[in-house]
This record gives sequence, structure tokens and C-alpha cells, in this order.
Amino acid sequence: MGMFDSMHSSLPLFNSELDKDLQSKGLADAMTNFWLNSSGELYEIDYFRAYQMTNNVNSTDWRDMFKWKPTGKKGVITPFLITGIARVYPANWGGKLEKWPEVQLYFKHGLLKDITSIPNRY
Repeated sequence: MGMFDSMHSSLPLFNSELDKDLQSKGLADAMTNFWLNSSGELYEIDYFRAYQMTNNVNSTDWRDMFKWKPTGKKGVITPFLITGIARVYPANWGGKLEKWPEVQLYFKHGLLKDITSIPNRY
């Protein structure tokens, strides 16, 4: 599968609930979080030091040995000034793989300029 980026869109890309959680392999390709606002501006959300991993040494179950704990710090939102094309698709698609919707987004200096629907992804 590889690494992908996550995106939340305040702009309707698929005209449905599918816009809430999106994935892309064409933005940063580094498990980065993005937000596309309703004006078409793209932002990177950096959660660095917003959570801290804690170690439960008394646990015998590997699922309880490490937990993420909020530090009280908030994420930092910065403009992502990409110029290029990214393909995005819903992260939580429950349908058939060959019907998985996908759109191509063209950005210029971090501003969405064009949306193209990609028919029949597979």
C-alpha cells in the first residue's frame, strides 16, 4: 500500500459524506494531515508534540503497553503552497473497488484551480 496523506475537505469534492476523510498519494506522501477549506486553500496540519506516547510497563498485553496521551498542545496549521496535481479518494469507501471514486485536484501556490473526476478507478 505505501504511505499516504490524509485530508479533510470543507469543499464538496464528491458531493456526499465521503468528503470528511480523504486520502492522497500526491501531496506530501509522508503521512501528512491536510485541510482543504471552503475557499479552496490547502493547509498542512502539524500535530507535532500534541500527543506523547506513554509506556505501561505493568501490562502483559502488547496492545496496552503503549498509549497516546494528549499533551494539551494544539496542532499548527500552515498554508501548503503546492503547485501541481494530486489525486484524492475517500478513505472510508464501503463499495466495490472498481467503483471507488477518485478526483484529480490541480493546485497553484496552494489554491485549488481545477477538479477533475476520474472515472472507473480500476
